Amino acid sequence: MFQKICCNFEKYYQFLNVNKFIMKTKIIIYISLFVLLCCSNNSCTKKNKYPISLGEQTLVGKIVVEGNPCTTDPCLPCAVLWLKTTTDYYVLSIDYQWFCSRPIIVDGTEYSMDDEVEITGTVMVYIDINSEEYSNLEIETIRKIN
Repeated sequence: MFQKICCNFEKYYQFLNVNKFIMKTKIIIYISLFVLLCCSNNSCTKKNKYPISLGEQTLVGKIVVEGNPCTTDPCLPCAVLWLKTTTDYYVLSIDYQWFCSRPIIVDGTEYSMDDEVEITGTVMVYIDINSEEYSNLEIETIRKIN
């Protein structure tokens, strides 16, 4: 009788160990699937690909004043200078500093709202805290064209 109980207990113990292994494997599979499903949408992958360098470009357009991209939490609003081209908008910066309520001054020449300009610089695409893309134009050279 004792041997029969021990033998059954041993089989039951082996059954439990196999089930534990199966349960651990299922949990790992479920977690892996959850991570894959969550990160396959834009919430994970979109933020991981930024910033994107579009290289040096020469752009022609008009300087306009618009609200800044929200890059802090809470968002700190500011009116910044943008370059408005026929196809896009670019936040303007020098040394990665935006022009918040002040004109651009380069080599003694002042550039401000409504000036038509040609700017050569590096374009970078970033994402703000609201997952919105914005382009930044780091000014290397600028000249008025009116």
